[in-house]
Amino acid sequence: MLTVEKKEVIRREHFLQKKSVRRIARELGCSRTTVRKALQDSDVPVYRRTAPARYPVLQPVIPLIDNWLKEDESQPKKQRHTARRIWIRLT
Repeated sequence: MLTVEKKEVIRREHFLQKKSVRRIARELGCSRTTVRKALQDSDVPVYRRTAPARYPVLQPVIPLIDNWLKEDESQPKKQRHTARRIWIRLT
């Protein structure tokens, strides 16, 4: 697997030291396609969920909690619900 550090080494050698793809692949012991992919993809890899998280126990009370938080928007900051206070009201 190509780590972020190794990807940065590849990019630095190509853009700053002007080394060819073939030479970088030979020196680092990886394939030329891997080097090309590292040069194209400059972003840090981001994890994305395939499906949204499910809350089987919490699902029935989510509308109630959302209602409490909507009502709290008009309240002073010290009188708003905290996570602990919501938990106490639910139990």
